[in-house]
Amino acid sequence: MLVPILVPIPRLPDVERYFLEQAIESGDLVDRHDFITVDANVGLEALLRTDIPVTTMGRTISEERAFFLAAAAAGLLAGQWIGDMVPREFRNA
Repeated sequence: MLVPILVPIPRLPDVERYFLEQAIESGDLVDRHDFITVDANVGLEALLRTDIPVTTMGRTISEERAFFLAAAAAGLLAGQWIGDMVPREFRNA
């Protein structure tokens, strides 16, 4: 049994978004989970500024942009979610 979760989806170009939406719908996931679109470009740009060479299965950010956008979307959403749980006195002003 699947437990409902919040799934971050990066804002993607139209064609990629279409195929992702089709996969979500054909997997009957819409009724099981909550999907939220996240503008993850800021997270990806921050990663690119670090000059850390990252790959997935040997492919770079430019070769697998959607994958890295998804990772950035997840990180950004998690950061916002946990930020709401941290007491104010421990947050950066």
